[in-house]
Amino acid sequence: MKLVILTTEFPPRIIGELSSLVDFIARSLSNEGLEVNVVTFDNWRSGFEFKGSVRISYISNKVEPHLNPFTWASSLSCEYIRTLSDLVWDQNGFDLVHAFEWSAALPLISLKEVIRIPYVQSFLSLEELRSRSNLSLLGQTIKWVESVSASLADVIVAHSDITHSALKMLYPWCVGKLHFLDASNRNAAKELIRMYQEVVEKHG
Repeated sequence: MKLVILTTEFPPRIIGELSSLVDFIARSLSNEGLEVNVVTFDNWRSGFEFKGSVRISYISNKVEPHLNPFTWASSLSCEYIRTLSDLVWDQNGFDLVHAFEWSAALPLISLKEVIRIPYVQSFLSLEELRSRSNLSLLGQTIKWVESVSASLADVIVAHSDITHSALKMLYPWCVGKLHFLDASNRNAAKELIRMYQEVVEKHG
């Protein structure tokens, strides 16, 4: 199975918990035999490199400066789409895309309208939990992206109990495709692969 992971944080760029989570998942899935490609933001690196058997593609934001995180993520989404297109060409396609957090979901919101992409969306946190200003225009915009990405995704993965509970409360319509994944569980990679297989089979 060929997998592409989209993230805005990956070692050595560490902002918070997301970087370590994605790194652990990418390595664990690779150890289970999946062909793992990670596309991540890093203004200090370019091109790609291999870490073990995981292929890391680095993208930078071509637009500066930015008004807020949404304008930053919007311009960066163009680079995600370009890199995904290159991966399709270079590697004869891929089986599934797994995006982490709302900032990596924007390119898939666009691409889902054009091509059929088996799509898993992970949330480590939510704007509702993360920000005291979630009622601001910026907060509402980020919450809209989270809602749309949840509706388009074939599977939604929550990586904390509080996020899992919040997703059920905010988007009760997504409960049927919502899963909780504890990365510290020794069977976490196998559970994720099972989810992937169900998504790929669903898309035929």
